[in-house]
Amino acid sequence: MENGSWTGMLGDVYRGEKQMTINYFTVTRQRAQDFDFSVSYFTEGCWVSWPIIHRFGITLLVPVPYPRWTSVVRPFTGPVWAATAGLLLLATAFLYALAKRRIPAIDAFFLVLMRMFLAAWWVAGFVLVVCYTGNLIAVLTVPTFPSRIHTIEELAESPYRLCMHDFGEFVPEALATATEWALFTLGAKLDLAPFIPEMPYEGAEGCVEMVLAGTHAQIDTLSYMEVLYINLGHGSRIYTMKEQVYKGNLAFVFQKGTPWKFKFDDGLQRMVEAGLVHKWYSDLMGEFKMGIEEQLQDLCFHHQGSSSQLQSLTLAHLQGPLYLLLTGLIISTVCFIGEQLMYFLAFTTASGDFPLQGR
Repeated sequence: MENGSWTGMLGDVYRGEKQMTINYFTVTRQRAQDFDFSVSYFTEGCWVSWPIIHRFGITLLVPVPYPRWTSVVRPFTGPVWAATAGLLLLATAFLYALAKRRIPAIDAFFLVLMRMFLAAWWVAGFVLVVCYTGNLIAVLTVPTFPSRIHTIEELAESPYRLCMHDFGEFVPEALATATEWALFTLGAKLDLAPFIPEMPYEGAEGCVEMVLAGTHAQIDTLSYMEVLYINLGHGSRIYTMKEQVYKGNLAFVFQKGTPWKFKFDDGLQRMVEAGLVHKWYSDLMGEFKMGIEEQLQDLCFHHQGSSSQLQSLTLAHLQGPLYLLLTGLIISTVCFIGEQLMYFLAFTTASGDFPLQGR
């Protein structure tokens, strides 16, 4: 709808130049005022089971993985590390007190409690070491990513802006007039990529560039975004939020008052109830993804001379342990030099002379 008139394929149907149109049209109240819709022939979505619901979803760039050297701390979360460090310091103090007996007020009761704590700490330490070692093996070989955004509220609170291809859908206006805080906030941060028929994807590339730059999240119908990014070779670089925005239904569009529409309704309903539409969709999308992946593999084979997916461990994977080893060597060296200096100063103070004089 532009300036009060229907344009494009809907304009052809509204003016009577065409009797019906088949495209990726959702049923909306505005369209229903001037057109007749068939029964919904397809519904879609990524995160719910059958019957699947057609939704406008949001796509974001997959976060950059953490640096390899942080792998030594990734097996545990921050609270686990803090608790482990605190218990280790407490166990050290108890061991020192038991070994030196420098605390004269220790009676039998506290002595038993300290020994029980140290026994429990020995078991806990064994479990922690086993868990850390097991998790470390996995972290060394698999990149660790920051937490992803999966809800509308998280996206609204994030620095990401929202982008959408300006092809005439109702979403920008709906977001701008939404009463829910998160949706209204996203509407205020919405940037539209202009519709350019001369470009291969009619200007949708502008939104893709914003997403790949890490500044925007894209809102659109899920199947369209999936096909778009896979076709552009970026299917593995994006992900879809679990929480989606609007739900609707796809249908054929007829002139208002079309008397033979019921024939299409009957045929479409039969195909939908038989599961044929869902089966055809799954087959076509699977073949499409497989074809693009084969093309990318052939391209990699052509440039690299190998199609092997196996990767050996390199020094890059072991950055964290190597840095930890280097840090340990530096600390132990500093401690050794400190001990020698303390011995040297103590000997000098006691003898009043340097230890090597007189030899």
